[in-house]
Amino acid sequence: MQARRVFLFAVKQLTENLAKLRRPSHQSVGVRRMCILAVMTTQEFYKALEEAMLADETITGDENLEDVGLWDSLARLNFQALVDLHFGTSVDAVKLKAVTKVSELTDFVRPYLSDTAE
Repeated sequence: MQARRVFLFAVKQLTENLAKLRRPSHQSVGVRRMCILAVMTTQEFYKALEEAMLADETITGDENLEDVGLWDSLARLNFQALVDLHFGTSVDAVKLKAVTKVSELTDFVRPYLSDTAE
C-alpha cells in the first residue's frame, strides 16, 4: 500500500512539472531552455539554418531567403522544427510564410539567442 502511494505521488509530481514546462509563459520557456535545451549563439543558429535549408553558401543574416537555398514549404517546416527543438517555442506559420529575409527568421528567435541583448 505504501509503494502505491509513493508511486501515485511521483506520477502527480511528474504531471505537474510537465504542465509547468508546457505553459506558454515567457518564464517557463526560459526555464525549459536553460534546463533542457542548449543555449545557441546567432552564428550557431545560422549554421543550423544552413543545414535546415540545404543552403549552398554560408549564411550571415543579410541574405534573401530565395538566394540562400531552398525556401519552400519543406524548408519552412524544417525551420519550425528547429525552433521547437532548440528553443522550445513555436512559430506562426502565416507569419513565417511572409518572411523573405534571413534577418526576419532571426527575429523569431532573437530573445532566445545567447549573444543578443534581452
